[in-house]
Amino acid sequence: MNIAIAELAKAREVAIELLDELDLTGYLFEIETSSNSQWGLRLEFQVDDSGTWEAITLPVLKETLLSNQTEKVARQRLLNQWQDILKAHSSAN
Repeated sequence: MNIAIAELAKAREVAIELLDELDLTGYLFEIETSSNSQWGLRLEFQVDDSGTWEAITLPVLKETLLSNQTEKVARQRLLNQWQDILKAHSSAN
């Protein structure tokens, strides 16, 4: 697996923008790369003001994340997908 540092830096930058749009109280994340195009975003986030944190891995295609600054439709689709996953995760816990 050969991921360019520039690609990973861009992916992190886009991920920060997307996560900020989700209005999470607090979060930490890491991009999980793989040899195929299916990546993951490992997210630890503050559930509420009580200080409780949870962790989840959000799926993301490498191409979607790297093109996300220019592709508005792909960006919104990914945000909607992540919001749905986070809602389902919150209601399951």
